[in-house]
Amino acid sequence: MDTETEKQDAAAITCQEITPPGPRLYRLADLLHEFEDEAKAAYQAHQDGIARGPVSSFAGLDQAIGGAFMPGLHVVHGGPGIGKTAWALQVAACCGTPALFVSCEIAPLEIIRRIAARVTGTFLGRFKTGELRPAEAVDYVKFACSKAPLLAIADGTAGYPDRDWLYQRALEVKGDARHIFIIVDSLHTWANRAGWTMPEYDRLNMGLSLLEQLAGALAAPLLVVSERSRGSMKEGGLSAAYWQR
Repeated sequence: MDTETEKQDAAAITCQEITPPGPRLYRLADLLHEFEDEAKAAYQAHQDGIARGPVSSFAGLDQAIGGAFMPGLHVVHGGPGIGKTAWALQVAACCGTPALFVSCEIAPLEIIRRIAARVTGTFLGRFKTGELRPAEAVDYVKFACSKAPLLAIADGTAGYPDRDWLYQRALEVKGDARHIFIIVDSLHTWANRAGWTMPEYDRLNMGLSLLEQLAGALAAPLLVVSERSRGSMKEGGLSAAYWQR
């Protein structure tokens, strides 16, 4: 880009690209053809035993969500240390579709250690203490990579991965595939690193709004990990990231 105007035009195009379609008016009969196409696709997938999107790899959960994660925003939340990141990472690695795991708290090398530990059944600490020979550790990681060939890691610890950046990276990871699954860990850290000066609750809602736009523009499921707010940690109740839609 040679001029400031061209740069502004490029930024405007990027923002336009990720804007979901506008509102539409339907009469019930208008939806019949669309519903029929959806019913046929669901039936055929069921007959073929093929998931219609990313799965969790947990049979009970997959059944509860209708067989796969549908496009839109999904939130998993709870207190610190209960395994939210571990669960989300396992889902990302085993979902059966291209997946983009946006890590805002854990460095990529730690993520690959965790995947290798889970896949090989090796105690995580052994990858850090030096008791594994380098060749042995590398073999474990290579094996883990072979089990998650569709997983890509976005390192949000090195800089802020904003909505537009995530949109472009998601398209790259998706390629020619039919589905893409995005996981953001975590909402609090992602929103805090945006530099917004508004109160925490407003930052979280702003973050959720932007991620919902991202999911809509990609027509893809987006899973966001969220911790309880300070108040709800003390008293129970809902997370500050709970968004009633």
